[in-house]
Amino acid sequence: MERTSIASALDFQSLLADTLDRVEALDRTAPPEYHVFDNIAAKLRALQTWSAEGKAPLSNAQKAKIDIGLIAIREFEDNPDPKIQEISRALMGLSAYMRTHL
Repeated sequence: MERTSIASALDFQSLLADTLDRVEALDRTAPPEYHVFDNIAAKLRALQTWSAEGKAPLSNAQKAKIDIGLIAIREFEDNPDPKIQEISRALMGLSAYMRTHL
């Protein structure tokens, strides 16, 4: 299910939770030496903690640690798997929302 449009803080938290669940599921099936999904999941968990219950704004240092949009482009741009592309779009949407609204 594709949901990358973020119109509110509630939409952001919902997409963040959904994306984290999907990334963690992929991490469980990834080869042990492939740490990209684990890295993304850690960043999403940090973002979830820092933005929970309307905690904002995030500091510039916090925002700098959450480079999920860059990771999505670097790691997934050429991956033809529709599930990976959906996650990539979600990560870019979350990143854009974070930089603009948090």
